Amino acid sequence: MIKVLIVLLFFLSASLAAGPVYTLSGAFGFTHYFPDDLNEVNRIFEAVSRANGFKGYKVEPFNGHLESFLGAGAEWKHLSLSLEAEIWQETFSQRNVAFSTTGLSGTVNADEKYLFLPVTLMLKYPVRWRRLRITPGYGPGIMFGSAHVNMSTRYSNRPADNLDLSFTSGFNVIHRLGVDVFYKLFSWVGAGVSGGYRFSQIPYLEVAEKKGDSFIFNLIFNGGAEEGDRLYTGYETLRFIKENEKLPRDHLVVGDMTGYYLWFRLIFMIGEKPW
Repeated sequence: MIKVLIVLLFFLSASLAAGPVYTLSGAFGFTHYFPDDLNEVNRIFEAVSRANGFKGYKVEPFNGHLESFLGAGAEWKHLSLSLEAEIWQETFSQRNVAFSTTGLSGTVNADEKYLFLPVTLMLKYPVRWRRLRITPGYGPGIMFGSAHVNMSTRYSNRPADNLDLSFTSGFNVIHRLGVDVFYKLFSWVGAGVSGGYRFSQIPYLEVAEKKGDSFIFNLIFNGGAEEGDRLYTGYETLRFIKENEKLPRDHLVVGDMTGYYLWFRLIFMIGEKPW
């Protein structure tokens, strides 16, 4: 075993001594996952909205979406290191959604924006054959998530109001297993695909900033939301509360973003004969 480690260290040292080839890459593709908690929130929100007189207010489930990618790294003969950032964005807008409940009616304009940034440090092993290159790898990293919601409401019998809420999911450790398959188009550029599996989770959704207020939002969410509150579900209800105010029935909403990804990717090589 010791002899094997010595041989591996020797080849690694020889590879590193040769000097790196620097890489820049960009990609566009799809990531897929099923966050049960977040989709349960959507289901309850739709049910509560209907109970409060909303007609046609829809909440799209989370099950994956398009994403873009940027990466930068260095590559040796038997080793590749790359810092890779994914950018997930979702935007939903609804206009003039009517509601009518006891003594209250009006319309709502709503905008929702979601942003997730998984960043991983990928360690890969390049395998080259003529113009083809295959690099399986693994990378640990962190993921940050945020969301912004705006509700502008006009009522039939009270002044209009507007609410801006910003949420954060904090930072969470992630892990990614993947493989890149590239074909050399020129000596300095290649094109191909990247695919793999990501293990990640959003630990909570917390109100980071609040501006304005909304009477109908407060009605749906059992009193509304304040900065520092986290989102909980409990027996077909939703509410934002402080962590130390939770009851036995309250369930903290987390987001399981574990799933696969597939990208179409370009890689640019800066150095001497990378392939």
